[in-house]
Amino acid sequence: MAILLIVFTALLSLHTPAGSATTTDTISPGQQLGSDDKLVSKNGRYALGFFETGSESYSQNTTTTSSWYLGIWFNTVPKLTPAWVANRDSPSFDYPTDTFFPGAKLGLDKVTGLNRRLVSWKNSISPATGMFCEELDPSGANQLVQEYDLHP
Repeated sequence: MAILLIVFTALLSLHTPAGSATTTDTISPGQQLGSDDKLVSKNGRYALGFFETGSESYSQNTTTTSSWYLGIWFNTVPKLTPAWVANRDSPSFDYPTDTFFPGAKLGLDKVTGLNRRLVSWKNSISPATGMFCEELDPSGANQLVQEYDLHP
């Protein structure tokens, strides 16, 4: 429930005066999280905040887009490396995206039938479901299988 409060508060507070960047590991009801602010885990490994993607070039048409996302990234890596993006299908340990976290699971849950697999981003600036996935071999062989899907 607390994460929902954080996400809700963060989404409502996109307009923060410039120059007010903060770094903390907690946020209170009514407190804003602006585009330059981030919540950093106590161990400093992860950060939650807003990030912006750059431009994208399509085959014959060049389109410059700028999109903002709420996400969690690796805070200790120099290049922004998102590990989780809000509302990308159903992200959680049950539905991993393109990053495998310690404690997460891959493979088929024989009780529920849920097949946990890693799925790529659509491209370098869009976290939508991409065309590549990696999963444990459904045949039961002890190996990973990489798949390509033209219509994700």
